[in-house]
Amino acid sequence: MLRMTLPSAEELLKGAAAVGGQFAFNQQPTRFLFRPRTDRMNWRLLHSLDLDRVIREGDVDTIQAHMDNITYARFSREDLDATSDDALVKVVRLAQLSMEFLCSMCASSQHLLQGLMEKVRDQQIQLKTVEAKGRGLQQQRRDVGARQRRRSQGRDSEKAPPAGSTRRCLYCPKRFSSDQYLHEHIVRRHGEALKGAGG
Repeated sequence: MLRMTLPSAEELLKGAAAVGGQFAFNQQPTRFLFRPRTDRMNWRLLHSLDLDRVIREGDVDTIQAHMDNITYARFSREDLDATSDDALVKVVRLAQLSMEFLCSMCASSQHLLQGLMEKVRDQQIQLKTVEAKGRGLQQQRRDVGARQRRRSQGRDSEKAPPAGSTRRCLYCPKRFSSDQYLHEHIVRRHGEALKGAGG
């Protein structure tokens, strides 16, 4: 029952991918594998445990310290013959306290998981909003760039002399669209000829 309410992280991610980013809890859990019981019960440790104090102080650290002793220990008829009824009652009470603690941990984990999933949903919404804004800004940049190119082309066409009104260099066969370009060409390419003519 608890495994149905608390899916693993892998199940959550698979479920989210399958439902388009929405988390699903109604999936069947994978088969649970129980560990073999190979350890021996530590009766001496169990006899030293004061369960009334543990309950009175809410000492979950002690419960956790004893969990391995009862969870993974092999319990057989040999143990029944070697121990008293009081020790068996203590084992059952310790098992009950352990299960209560685990149920509480499961419930708080589920609450935490639901809170985290809400945050993930909120962040997905924020991410989609930011992506949409980014696409809008990119479109605006493209529009501004296109307008600037059109303006630049318009200015260039205004500067360009009418067809057939090019200026020819006096020293070579090259032609230029403006007096400024012609002058710069003469200074750059034919500077020595200018010095000779002026000197």
